[in-house]
Amino acid sequence: MMENLVIAKAREETLQRKMEERRLRLQEAANRRFSSSVALTPEEQEQRALYAAILEYEQDHDWPRQWKARLKRSPTDLSLVSGLFSCLLR
Repeated sequence: MMENLVIAKAREETLQRKMEERRLRLQEAANRRFSSSVALTPEEQEQRALYAAILEYEQDHDWPRQWKARLKRSPTDLSLVSGLFSCLLR
């Protein structure tokens, strides 16, 4: 029983470390995307945090990438746009 607890704790710590590393990578990507000025306004901080959250969501889910690919293949297809909106509102 104690061995299982030790193993579970080690796995939990590993998972937390990996999630923190991932969060830092996404935050760095957001920092590269936006200006890297030292003094950030609250709006710029919010934009960076939102962009990092969007990147994380896109990595966790397949449907945003699929819709991006569809829209890139045929950007003038209005049925894709209406399909995307209906997907978002579901």
